[in-house]
Amino acid sequence: MARILVLALLTIASLLLPPVVASQQAAAKCEYRKHSGHRYRHPVGVRKIVVDAGGAGDFVSIQRAVDSVPEGNTVRVIVQINAGTYIEKVVVPASKPYVTFQGAGRDVTVVEWHDRASDRGPDGQPLRTYNTASVTILANYFNAKNISFKVSSRLPSRPPSTWPRDDGAAGAGKVTKPLRESQVSGLLLLNAAVSVYLVPFRKF
Repeated sequence: MARILVLALLTIASLLLPPVVASQQAAAKCEYRKHSGHRYRHPVGVRKIVVDAGGAGDFVSIQRAVDSVPEGNTVRVIVQINAGTYIEKVVVPASKPYVTFQGAGRDVTVVEWHDRASDRGPDGQPLRTYNTASVTILANYFNAKNISFKVSSRLPSRPPSTWPRDDGAAGAGKVTKPLRESQVSGLLLLNAAVSVYLVPFRKF
């Protein structure tokens, strides 16, 4: 009788154990947390990439570092950006979440680009304001800290009456005057669930 009872308990345990293990594995692979009614997918693991303008890191370009992040990324990727001025246009696509830009200090790590709304894109059409950001973030769960984003485009020399409107025409109509370099130190376009820390918007 005792042997039958033990066998019955072992059988029940063997039936219950696999789902428990599978559940634990699923939690380790992809942990979800709810915060303020939103569902947050917590990254698993950390990967570090070093960007150094002098060649002492994994990449000399921030965009190249972003390009190295796999599609559908599930780990927190810390892009350590050493001191320097990185003159490049940076885009973090929606398919690469959990990316952190970590500079060496807001005064010593600067990402800079110079597009203007009137500049022509690859298709020959004006870029418009939306496409002129120095740094564009389309991915969820992006962080940035100890870094500055700078716009270095110059004020057009032509009179305001010839500046393009939002509809592409020139002349009459409401015109938004471009900002001078001394008036803005950062342009960051965000289109996702993003956290940004210590990104200064100040005069240089």
